[in-house]
Amino acid sequence: MTLAVNSSSTASSSDGAGESRVNRRPRVAMVVVRPVGAVMSSQAIRAYELGRALSRLGADVRLFATEVSGADRLELPAQAYDRRKGLGRALEDVDVVVTQPQWPTMMSELRRSGKRLIFDLYYPDEFEKLEYDAGRRITRDLRLALTRDRFNEALRIGHHLIVASEKQRDLWLGAMTALGLIDPDRYPDDPSLRSSIDAVPFGLPSEPPQPGPPPWDRFDGIDEGDEVLLWNGGIWPWFDAPTAVRAVAEAARRRPRVRLVFMAINPEDPTSQGAVAEARALASELGVLDRNVYFNTEWVPYDDRGRWMLAADAALVSHRAGLEARFCFRSRVLDCYWAKLPVISTTGDLFSDEIEREEIGATAPPSDPRAMAAAIETVLERGRPSYAEPIERVAARYRWEDAARSLARFVFSEDLPPRVGEHSRRSPASALRGSAYRVLEAGSRVRRS
Repeated sequence: MTLAVNSSSTASSSDGAGESRVNRRPRVAMVVVRPVGAVMSSQAIRAYELGRALSRLGADVRLFATEVSGADRLELPAQAYDRRKGLGRALEDVDVVVTQPQWPTMMSELRRSGKRLIFDLYYPDEFEKLEYDAGRRITRDLRLALTRDRFNEALRIGHHLIVASEKQRDLWLGAMTALGLIDPDRYPDDPSLRSSIDAVPFGLPSEPPQPGPPPWDRFDGIDEGDEVLLWNGGIWPWFDAPTAVRAVAEAARRRPRVRLVFMAINPEDPTSQGAVAEARALASELGVLDRNVYFNTEWVPYDDRGRWMLAADAALVSHRAGLEARFCFRSRVLDCYWAKLPVISTTGDLFSDEIEREEIGATAPPSDPRAMAAAIETVLERGRPSYAEPIERVAARYRWEDAARSLARFVFSEDLPPRVGEHSRRSPASALRGSAYRVLEAGSRVRRS
């Protein structure tokens, strides 16, 4: 298979109407259940950046998101869609759909479309819900069941599956095995199953981050010469902000000018409200709120994040021990690589191993504020400049253009393969939940109209 690199490239396959596409660029829909624009979550960033990379390789890429802002500043054509109604007529104009597992209404639409379906399984949704819904049994059980249904349906109806790491690939190969989705007739032709499921990691921009005025003037108490630790993302239940706060309070006894800034706190996000409130309350209790620990109460624009990281002395990432940490892909750590910012991290995830091995920061065991305080002091004492060269070397392994090539293998493939679960059926319970969900959604639309 040869990757197309311009508009005259040839890519042939069959679409839902049985019409072959010859001598034209494959039309790709990147679909994300998140807003796209100046402010984007990791899911939106991944769809946008992979779409840009595919476009440079020769695909005709369009971005679909639940909200679109500043479309004129995006490098891909983008439009909003209603996830309750699906893509509708827009599906008629595409050959390939790349998306995370969707809710039942849209999954039914995708299954019927006849398009090449590539499901992105990089986001550990079920493990996050185990953390978020802890203590709420009825809500937890329903959310988990619907989440499993979405992902199991993606495994069943997808033509290809992508993940962000080899560890995630092992996870989903196990799921495929448990669901009986490894076809013994197809296995001899591809015993690695790379044609069905492959790793497409996050990447880094080729251009360096743009410097600018340090953003610390918005915080009363952060002055020039202070040692700033940046938590470059939001606070969620599956992270461990309290250990980070305790560690900074401990380190401040010996380094009083240490400051921790939580970069992107959205007080209106219901998923994070409890975790944010817990971290703030603890910082107040320890006497470090707005002295050594600060909370930025708005999302930082995607194009502005580099300025924050260039102004910091180190990044701080803390999570609890658990399945979410083991199987996640912390895209925020890659941003630190991009800015040559050393990382202080909890052990137990993909990047902590790399941070230790490459000596591009320091690590501490989960839920151990004293060990994390020691790691903070080690990195600050050594100084940011001394980490620049090894971080740059590691960052070179992560580029969106390289990451997109595994995805491009599927997008530009000439033949439409059987679905991963071609001969499998949904369980009766899953089908019943899907039907109930669609009925409730239809009723909701009637009430809104």
